[in-house]
Amino acid sequence: MRGLEESLRVRLVERTTRSIAATAAGERLLASLRPVLDEYEAALDSLNDLRAKPEGLLLQDHRGHQATVIRQLQSLVGLLLASLGRAVVLVA
Repeated sequence: MRGLEESLRVRLVERTTRSIAATAAGERLLASLRPVLDEYEAALDSLNDLRAKPEGLLLQDHRGHQATVIRQLQSLVGLLLASLGRAVVLVA
């Protein structure tokens, strides 16, 4: 913030040991930038549906004493994928 204030040569916030408050210049700058900041946030939010989501085939081998652990992992993976809205197909 101080770097921005120095480059603009105007104080944007008043600082004390107990508080921080916008100056008139800080409030004016924020009001001017609010539409741009809102558009920026909306643009980033629009990317949420494009993020990579887990998908693919989960193969398991139920041999020996590991079967119990694998079944527990299967339940956890199923819950995780279901919470992300993904179908679970398990091949044994």
